Amino acid sequence: MRIRSFPCLIMLALLLALMAADAGAQTTLVVDIPFDFTVCRQQLPAGRYRVRPFTSASANAVLVRREDNRAAEIVCTQTVLTPDRPDRGKLIFNRYGDQYFLSEMWFRGEITGNQLLKSETEEGLVKELPRKKRERVIVKISEEQPN
Repeated sequence: MRIRSFPCLIMLALLLALMAADAGAQTTLVVDIPFDFTVCRQQLPAGRYRVRPFTSASANAVLVRREDNRAAEIVCTQTVLTPDRPDRGKLIFNRYGDQYFLSEMWFRGEITGNQLLKSETEEGLVKELPRKKRERVIVKISEEQPN
């Protein structure tokens, strides 16, 4: 009896983990980004964007798509934690002079966010410029929509 319940417990744990990943994947962030920016290696123009998990199976693959479909990028991120649940979603950019790099994405009410790895270009700027030349720029979400 005990041996039969162990596989059931493992299946239940996997199901709960998938449901938890899917819970955060049900929102699309709509944001007006007023400047050109870089996502990974891709330069994207200013405009209105939709940001959402690429699949419901993983919240770490994120689609950043311009609303007019002229620009899009799928990015792999890593999970970051915050002790506070944000009351609004937000995107955080690293700014070096007039260059902006998408750094983090936060969905409303979630203690976990998505952090992008620095591209080679951004890493080069970090080495070139003094630390105080980097600025974090927060862009608040215009609206959030269910997927």
